[in-house]
Amino acid sequence: MYVNNQLPEATPSIPIAIQSGSASAVDVAIINEQAVQLGMEDGFSVRVTALDDDGNVSPLAPNGAVRAKRLNQVFVTGQGFKPGTQAVVWIFSNPRRLGVIQVGATGSYSSQLQISSAVELGEHTLQVNGVIPDGNVRSMNIGIEIVESYSLPGDDNNSDQGVLNSTAEVLVLYTILLVILGSSGYLLVSRKRRRDSSRL
Repeated sequence: MYVNNQLPEATPSIPIAIQSGSASAVDVAIINEQAVQLGMEDGFSVRVTALDDDGNVSPLAPNGAVRAKRLNQVFVTGQGFKPGTQAVVWIFSNPRRLGVIQVGATGSYSSQLQISSAVELGEHTLQVNGVIPDGNVRSMNIGIEIVESYSLPGDDNNSDQGVLNSTAEVLVLYTILLVILGSSGYLLVSRKRRRDSSRL
């Protein structure tokens, strides 16, 4: 989904939600330093994790973005789209469709989607689009970093963990609701929090 004919540029600290019609604030959580979850007051949620070479959940990048290797998979799951519809997942700067997820009878959806070798290295936006029960279109945008290898120059497991912990503690609370495109859509910038959980 576009904003003023431009693709949204989500960052790790400021994911973006776009919706036609009315909308509510977005709550953003980092879970176990492995997943980013966006939630809304109406019960809608989307969670994104990246899988490593062995299919295990990989840690987030030091800046809080989902970090994925090309040819590996991301796991997209959530709740709240209209039952029987489809959630369409994109990655951009140069838009590429990662896949289509069927929404179940309860509004839940989940799928593992492969990152193409054609996706450029660097920072991108992962976008999940779908129709919510009232018929409006909702687009959730999360920062994602595409890497060639998880062992990047200067990476250190201990230093990464320290950066992750300090980043989570100093993240600013965002609760700004900006109306865009007249009455056709809303841009939501959200608050972010850290949450530890034994389950992903």
